[in-house]
Amino acid sequence: MAVSDDVLALVRRRGVVYQREAQVLLEKPPDVEHWDVTNALGKLEIEGLVSSKSVERQRWYFDSNKKWEMVEDLARQKIELVKYYSRYEYGFVSQPQGVRYDDYTEYFVEDALKTAGCVVFAKSTNYFNGLSYFPQGAAPGRPPDLDFTAGASGCKLFLGVSVKNQLDYPKQEDVEQMIEMCSELGLKPLMVARMLSGVQVKRVHGAGGYTVIYKRWLLKPDMPREVFDKISDAGKGKSVLGLPLSIYRRTPDFLLLAMRRAVVALGGDSGSV
Repeated sequence: MAVSDDVLALVRRRGVVYQREAQVLLEKPPDVEHWDVTNALGKLEIEGLVSSKSVERQRWYFDSNKKWEMVEDLARQKIELVKYYSRYEYGFVSQPQGVRYDDYTEYFVEDALKTAGCVVFAKSTNYFNGLSYFPQGAAPGRPPDLDFTAGASGCKLFLGVSVKNQLDYPKQEDVEQMIEMCSELGLKPLMVARMLSGVQVKRVHGAGGYTVIYKRWLLKPDMPREVFDKISDAGKGKSVLGLPLSIYRRTPDFLLLAMRRAVVALGGDSGSV
């Protein structure tokens, strides 16, 4: 079945969708990439099978046999949920340590690195082993950095770790910058992300690195249960968006296992992980 057939079936089944919703629900890289879904939506609109309307800075797609008024109530529900998760606080301060993380998932990744036998040297850093990374022509302000630098196997393996916990793919320039930074600092690149494109996976592995794709969008606790059920596929019949959202208080087992595999794949000692 062509991607456009899957997209049309999704639109008809869900009544009305916005682009990111369709991209995430149909993602299956490298076979179905986010841009494949975007292109299919455009194609279906040109063919007159799907109509669209721009509302609240989002373009909404619905079956052309329906009028906007028939799907507007559902779209408005989704708009409010998108607003809610767009404003959700990603930052996290560990207790009782008081360590600040830009994203809650970084806290899990640090724990997973340690569980996999790694020593975490630094976080939010562009420095390693006497070297600093300052890209030429960079704008004034805070220089780009790695989320973590770490070592494993008696410090025979050195890692530069970048964490991307988002619904969209990471920006390609961020992937390239991580690879360049690791090359300059003598580190193996490790990209940990909810999702990456097939091209990005090949790029990181081609640079001697590794990718951990954990698929679930991880947000920190204290989201009201009613809202969580409407956003996450875990809400089942109550869910409006059906996104792969999970909330954990402890590092999930799937991330711990994936990190162990990553360290071994990059040359770590399987006996210690």
